[in-house]
Amino acid sequence: MTFEEYAGRYYVLMHDDPDLFAEMVEYHADYFMALYGPILERGMRFEFVYFFEDCCFNTGPLFSPGISTSVFDRLYRKMIRFYKERGVPLALVDSDGNVEKLAPLWLDSGFDIVFPLEIG
Repeated sequence: MTFEEYAGRYYVLMHDDPDLFAEMVEYHADYFMALYGPILERGMRFEFVYFFEDCCFNTGPLFSPGISTSVFDRLYRKMIRFYKERGVPLALVDSDGNVEKLAPLWLDSGFDIVFPLEIG
C-alpha cells in the first residue's frame, strides 16, 4: 500500500468509523506521552515539542474544523499540558498547505507556534 492510499483510508475513517478514529488518535497521544515521559522525568530538557500534522493542502484542511475540535483538541490540550508540566516551554504544530481554518483552533488548543511550511 502506498502512503497516498494509506492516508486516503485514514481520512475516510474519520467519517466511516469516527469512534475507531478517535480511539486511534487517543492511542497515539498516550503512546507519545508514555515514550517521552520517562525521558523528561529523568531531566532531559527540550526547547519545544513538535507536532507534525501534515493535514492541509493548498486549498485548506483535509478535514473539517469540526473534526479538529471534536477529536483533536482534547488530545492536543492533554499532550501540551503533559509536556509543559515536564519543562518543555513551547509547543509547535507544523502542517503544509493552507492552515488558515485550523490555525486559530490550534492556538486555542495551546500551541505557541504554527509553522506552515508551504502554502503554494
